[in-house]
Amino acid sequence: MRKYILINRELYKRSYAKPLTKCLRLEEAQEVMKAVHEGECGTHARGRSLVMRILRQGFFWPDIHKDAQSFVEKCPQCQHYADMQRQPAGYLRPINSSWPFAIWGLDFLGPMPTVVRSYKWILVAVDYFTKWIEAKPLARPTAENVENFLWANIVSRYGVPMMIITDNDTPFANQRIRDFCGQH
Repeated sequence: MRKYILINRELYKRSYAKPLTKCLRLEEAQEVMKAVHEGECGTHARGRSLVMRILRQGFFWPDIHKDAQSFVEKCPQCQHYADMQRQPAGYLRPINSSWPFAIWGLDFLGPMPTVVRSYKWILVAVDYFTKWIEAKPLARPTAENVENFLWANIVSRYGVPMMIITDNDTPFANQRIRDFCGQH
């Protein structure tokens, strides 16, 4: 049996289980993909799903899989609302401290509803050994505030820590804090 047949100057692909499917030129294929993907009943289907819908509508062309994937990748709505491709999470490694006040974790909480003196943020430090907490309300999360907090609440009270762990947000990961840690 021949795979293709010409009817009224139109090329069709023949298969055992399905009716004839019309072979399209690239321009026609783009129109069909747009209609099936974005049209009246379009669901912004992904590549393989889009191909199956097009085939069920009775259309075919040689690069249908590659073209459908490319079409979906260029669709602004699909890119905006698509699921993020994430790498699998790595194994968690516990951070153990051998003695009190050697390893501190710092982070900001906020913004909070403004109350007294426009404090919107809370800078929190937790000792990894004792779970002791030091906290201070602040108006803004700045490197200057972090430096002052480290000096007044950590270094002056408990000594210089061996390690400070942060989320590397801007108030923590900057030259001012690196210089402060380098001095102590």
